[in-house]
Amino acid sequence: MSAASGKICRIFILMLAALFSPMTLAWGPDGHRFINRAALEHLPSTLPAFTKSDLSLVEYLANEPDRWDGLSLGPAQSPDHFIDLESVDFLKELPRGRFEYIRALEARRVELLAKGKTGEAEELLPERVGFQPYVTCEVYERLVVAFRQYRIAFDRQLPTLPAKKSALFYMGWLGHYVGDGANPLHTTVNYNGWVEPNANGFTVEQNTHFKFESQFVHDHLTAADFESKVHSPSVIRDVFKDYLDYLKNAHTLVFSLYQLEKEGAFNGEGTERGKQYVANRLAAGAQKLVDLWYSAWLASAEAPPRWARPQGRKRERGSGPPETGKPKAY
Repeated sequence: MSAASGKICRIFILMLAALFSPMTLAWGPDGHRFINRAALEHLPSTLPAFTKSDLSLVEYLANEPDRWDGLSLGPAQSPDHFIDLESVDFLKELPRGRFEYIRALEARRVELLAKGKTGEAEELLPERVGFQPYVTCEVYERLVVAFRQYRIAFDRQLPTLPAKKSALFYMGWLGHYVGDGANPLHTTVNYNGWVEPNANGFTVEQNTHFKFESQFVHDHLTAADFESKVHSPSVIRDVFKDYLDYLKNAHTLVFSLYQLEKEGAFNGEGTERGKQYVANRLAAGAQKLVDLWYSAWLASAEAPPRWARPQGRKRERGSGPPETGKPKAY
């Protein structure tokens, strides 16, 4: 299958999979739960106790975005799970905003169409290239706001339960996309069988994705196989850049994944090398997730950025960012 035909089928495949087997995408129910659970186990005690008050909820929410597939919601949110980094090689730097990214893709499409390269232009439709880093950073910022609202309620001696529930939801939701980013198959056009020039004879079978990240994980991995690889969180200063580096690192492992698959590392009982490869990827997801949770909590202590009035839009009187209150022990 060519790269073009493979990417044309992607959203259709995702929709069918969601309709007939809604828990088989991404890391599958097991891998995503393992990642969220391992990240929770490594949250430092400096975060408020409520962040660990409902482990089962945050673990359950790890698979929430996969439950949204189907009907009109499926194609609308499916591109959030991946980005084909090969397709954005033409960009010197990936724009930091979702809409700037869309405009950059469209500008390139216009160039290609002017040259009569219709097929290449079609491959740069945003829904085919994917939005993975954008949705992740957007949910991260929602978590920052939820943590900030908790701080405000705590400082003002107001009920904190709504803000706690909001934060737990965003923690779980964020975990799904961070887990997706750890999987090399979510960063490449070769997401379900090799579609580029194939001098190495890699598999073109379209069960590669499920076999690697769902079936193999379910049969051979537990959280105990990688939890020791996760350490205390680090502070992330530039979330977009850091997360993009994380995706690029996962992308460098696409070739080795297919090499292992060719060796039978994910067949049946698999091989030790195959198990370690998967364990390392799950650990990378858990580590990045706990880093982001920790960084979101620290960022929530800062005053929100000053609101800028959108061009051509009027803001209602009295609207604006909430006050943050004074930092306290939470």
